[in-house]
Amino acid sequence: MKAKRTPAILAATILAMGFAAMLALNLPGQLSYDSVSQLLDGRTGSYNSWHPAVMAWLLGLFDAVLPGTALYLIFEAGLLALALGLSLRGRANWGAPLVALCLVLTPQFLLYQGTVWKDVLFADAFVLAFALLARAVGAAKPSWPLLALFFVFLSLAALARQNGLMLLPVGAGALGWAMARGDLRRGLAGAAGALALLLALVWGASALLALRGDHGEGLGGEIQLAQIYDLTGAVKQGYRMDLLSRSDPELARVIETQGVKAYSLQMQDTLEPFLPARIVKGAVMEEWRALLFRHPTLYLQDRLALFWQVLATPDIALCHPAYAGIDGEPDQLRALGLITRIRPQDIKLAAYARGFMGTPVLSHLAFAGLGLVLLVFYLARRRPADIAMAGLILGAFAFAATFLFVSVACDYRYLYPTDLAVMLALFQFFASPARR
Repeated sequence: MKAKRTPAILAATILAMGFAAMLALNLPGQLSYDSVSQLLDGRTGSYNSWHPAVMAWLLGLFDAVLPGTALYLIFEAGLLALALGLSLRGRANWGAPLVALCLVLTPQFLLYQGTVWKDVLFADAFVLAFALLARAVGAAKPSWPLLALFFVFLSLAALARQNGLMLLPVGAGALGWAMARGDLRRGLAGAAGALALLLALVWGASALLALRGDHGEGLGGEIQLAQIYDLTGAVKQGYRMDLLSRSDPELARVIETQGVKAYSLQMQDTLEPFLPARIVKGAVMEEWRALLFRHPTLYLQDRLALFWQVLATPDIALCHPAYAGIDGEPDQLRALGLITRIRPQDIKLAAYARGFMGTPVLSHLAFAGLGLVLLVFYLARRRPADIAMAGLILGAFAFAATFLFVSVACDYRYLYPTDLAVMLALFQFFASPARR
């Protein structure tokens, strides 16, 4: 009996050592401009809608106990640790420790899990939700406490990214199918009920968090910048902005001159320095709608080119595959008592991550291909836990697909949830094999 448990014990040991090493290398955490801004929001209790309020709220909770991001980072990494732990069974085979070792050596684990980004919070909450679902429905009788936690963490994932709402129908559908046990009517009713509950949880939490927010002013600005980015790409392809030339001629001139010259498929930030301080309200939306409805082919052509950059990262060096250190606005750093820093270990971590550029380890396409193979297997076998894993992969693909319409940069972290979801699905394959 003890020999049969050896692979599971070894896998658990590797994961525990991996998490300890990751935390030792990264604590109190790697912080970019966004991280610093959200930590300040959390400490002041005033949430900027440029970022999801739930992350600022969590940062504020942990910062109140121990100033900084150390406790938050332990919590965030703990979500992934719990997801992997739920997937590991005593009957695991020898593939489990091998996958565990490969997982903890990836930059997606060693560096990304130590970075205070909403993308990582979203990914960890997302994979944990489906690991909870797989464990809850995998037994002869569903575990209601685990199902309750599934709702909590899937809601957290949806709150952590605006396009994370795409996960809710996928999660509800997976729950309904797994609980149906062959009864179609029961499955549809369960999925509808689950979706209603998830929407209510997310709406209620959003409403409470909005009480300390700026009422969407940042989100509105973010949408406008994305629309200007779309228009600039279209102008570069020969599109004429007749409406904008009349309603806001200064902005139209800037887009047609400096904007077109600075336009990049990899990031919208190259346009921002040239934009006028004042933009006529509603002018950008009007022209963007005209592009969308009168020239849909041109719009989709540009969007597909942008999506390819974020999915395939053909020039990955421009897509920020490795970030380490602490950096932010000087005023915000001072308010938090932080300084710009990059430690020797941070430099080594970033160099380690960059060493995988151009390999399948740091390739969303490679993970998507592996995910497709696992999806076919799980859908073919169709145990209740398999349906949850299929939902995990489909959710990752659905989330990635939203970047066809919202991508404004090719940052590798945007599709980080796809990589992590496939890693968990692969680990589950070996860590929870079917009983004979």
